[in-house]
Amino acid sequence: MFAGIRNALMGRQSMAFAGQRNFSLLNRMRAAVEQVKSDTSQLGPIIKTDNERTVMWKIYAKFNKHNTICSLFAVTEDLDFMKNNEHLSYNEKVLYYMQLPHKAKVTVSAGMLGFRKSQRQEYEAGYQVSSRLFKLIEEKKLIGPNDKIEVVLSNFGKGRSAFEACLMGKESAFLRSNIVRISDNTKIKFGGNRAKAQRHAAAAKKSALKGTNSKKATKVRTNTTFRLPNTLKLARKPRYARTAVPHYRRLDAYKIIESPIASETAIKKVEDGNTLVFQVSLKANKHQIKTAVKELYDVEVEKINTLVRPNGTKKAYIRLTADHDALDVANRIGYV
Repeated sequence: MFAGIRNALMGRQSMAFAGQRNFSLLNRMRAAVEQVKSDTSQLGPIIKTDNERTVMWKIYAKFNKHNTICSLFAVTEDLDFMKNNEHLSYNEKVLYYMQLPHKAKVTVSAGMLGFRKSQRQEYEAGYQVSSRLFKLIEEKKLIGPNDKIEVVLSNFGKGRSAFEACLMGKESAFLRSNIVRISDNTKIKFGGNRAKAQRHAAAAKKSALKGTNSKKATKVRTNTTFRLPNTLKLARKPRYARTAVPHYRRLDAYKIIESPIASETAIKKVEDGNTLVFQVSLKANKHQIKTAVKELYDVEVEKINTLVRPNGTKKAYIRLTADHDALDVANRIGYV
């Protein structure tokens, strides 16, 4: 079947034989296409009519690294679609209305305007393409006053900024009020390797800076202490409790605050310094004393000073905040 094509491509002498086999192959392909058409007509394809209306217009602007291409498409809807295609399934009908046919009306590229090779990627080429597109739309009077337009942008070539300038300038003033949406259809690449040329350029730059012969720097030590890094210390996870019942609080509020001190100097502290003086447990710290005072007497503590007396007991000077009066608290306790 493929001998004639192979002979023609390889430049053999039997050209007549190759032409004869190509002719028979073409006939077979035509017969296969006609057979497919007849099969699809029996299955019930989508029936189209000329009774159409333009739903909206779409301007596709593609800004490549080497070119700028702008096109105007008409999104059309067949008004007799539901009546003529009752044989289609619900999903096929929904798919039709989700992806309405697009018909190209105007297409302009930098090459069509005479820009060649590297000129196509410049800002001027993008500006000329954009202004030419809007001028053709205005001359052909394709868009009515109530028509809707969607602008779809792709990629980030130099022509993108030129197109945006035309879109905001006087070139598109006649259709700017018709634009209902501007979307970006640029495909963003996540991860992956860089292009081969970029990788080679980066490797060449690195070798030029670093040199081909690698040099290992000697670490300079300035002291004789060699510290080991901090190793991981996992918390203990016992499989069963070692104690059946947890112990009661060994130091509760009543054990922390043992008794008030009512000496003459202590009373003077209460009256002049807004400070209560208590004898506290020798094992209690300032945080525990503060919590115990709040729990027993419902007052806020500003500062605590502690000292251990010569007789082996601990005394605490507890200064209250300004919104509490130490004399009232002492009267309520009953030692003043």
